[in-house]
Amino acid sequence: MPTLASSPARLADPVAIKTLTAILLYHGALGYRDTVRGRDPDDLDRLSALPLVFGLLPGAALSRRVTLTTTFVPIKPILSEHLRSLGIAPDPTLLDVLKSVATQWSSTLSGVHHRRKYSVSDLRALGTPYRALRRRQSGRCRYCGRRLVDIDEVLDHIVPFRLIGDVPDGANWQLLCSECNAGKGEFLTTYCLPAAYNWVYRIGDNLTEERARTRWIVLAQRGVCDHCGVGPSAAELHVELRRPGDIYVADLLRITCSGHDGE
Repeated sequence: MPTLASSPARLADPVAIKTLTAILLYHGALGYRDTVRGRDPDDLDRLSALPLVFGLLPGAALSRRVTLTTTFVPIKPILSEHLRSLGIAPDPTLLDVLKSVATQWSSTLSGVHHRRKYSVSDLRALGTPYRALRRRQSGRCRYCGRRLVDIDEVLDHIVPFRLIGDVPDGANWQLLCSECNAGKGEFLTTYCLPAAYNWVYRIGDNLTEERARTRWIVLAQRGVCDHCGVGPSAAELHVELRRPGDIYVADLLRITCSGHDGE
């Protein structure tokens, strides 16, 4: 993306549109992981797609409270009209993923009966998908590598639940420790957060104290031991100050694996 400045033109950026479409397809917007048209770009690429998530969706598509008595109104014509007003050709695949996101969002509005969000208990009850997900993560937290058998694991929706729900093939699921889950929250990319830029203005007086959000940013962006390059699929990773007396901001932190603690 050429600029981060607010501009209607950035909504029509073809590279950003392609990236957003690929993210949503990869994480199951159409009900399964599409590995042909979809891909999982890095965290910085996600930043270019971020303004498009809601910028490409008109209010009429997001505010529908669909119930059994609601008169059916086709949503794709609404989406197509909105895209054309932005100077974007309504590509069929783009329309499909935007319709999916709008439908999922509408199903989570207050006063609408909808399927509740899966928890780790629900996933465990499914059996095979749970075991497959644990194997895919080598039995460890996706970000910090803590062994899942040693922690209270949490089921995280990679793309927030209100945008993509529970996908049966696990395309939108990952298992995290509670600390990594608290740090990630509802964000699509670490670059949503001021702490990614060392901005801790609203933090209290103790700036040397570990903070879950900053910890997660460092793990998600760099994700390997500074000493040996091992990642969370093979070892537990810790985030710590580089030097005594530093404050707890991203650029002054280092990652060490359990084999290099104290070095």
